[in-house]
Amino acid sequence: MSHATYLHLLSLTLLCARVTTVRGDADDLCSDETDPLTPDTARKMCETARQLRGVEAAIESAVAAATASALGASEAKARADDAVKRAESKQRGAAAAAKEAAEKAGAASQRAAAAVDEAKGHAAVLTVMVKEAAQTSGETLQQLAECDKESEEVRSVAGKCTGTAAGVTSKSLEAAINAFAETQNGDAAEIRGHGATLWSTLRSLEDSAQTAEVARVEAEEAEGKASDAADANRAELAGGWALPLLAALHLSLAQ
Repeated sequence: MSHATYLHLLSLTLLCARVTTVRGDADDLCSDETDPLTPDTARKMCETARQLRGVEAAIESAVAAATASALGASEAKARADDAVKRAESKQRGAAAAAKEAAEKAGAASQRAAAAVDEAKGHAAVLTVMVKEAAQTSGETLQQLAECDKESEEVRSVAGKCTGTAAGVTSKSLEAAINAFAETQNGDAAEIRGHGATLWSTLRSLEDSAQTAEVARVEAEEAEGKASDAADANRAELAGGWALPLLAALHLSLAQ
């Protein structure tokens, strides 16, 4: 089996395609029928592996961010409801405005909660895929590191590739997989296609987290309007009590 064939089969597993072909072992990689890897290919395989290892942290971060945003939206909705009660208990004039703002806060809170559910769904799917991919990439790099047929540079790159990329995003994952795909000549398009399953799922997770954050901002803005309406009521009432007092003072001074 040639290295090109092996790497193609690896890429299908690495990028979570469902294949039935048995992966090659160390003897396959180092047999006389295989072509040595170039250092550039080894480095790009390493970067793909590092990105895959970093996806787990990216998943946790995105879900945590979405959850925090939803909590913020829910708290804003609760404050908006309190503002409506204050407005209604004082004067009916601005109660309608406070109520309308509170309804907007409630709708935004619901959108944030839905976004969290979506984020958790994407996270569950992606976690399963990336776990297998990261494990496969690590095993393959270890095999390459132990292959005497490979150059010393390739073995060194593969053997030292144990780190995890920080700040992984869908864009960085896509870039790494595409760079690896470019080393595979005729298989590049198919590898990119399988890779899209990973990075597009991560991108959907990122989008869900962003949706939750936008909803939080909208909920807090609506809560601010509800509070303004309630505070305006309070100011109007304070002014109403002040007028008789000012009139009395005016009369006393006139006398």
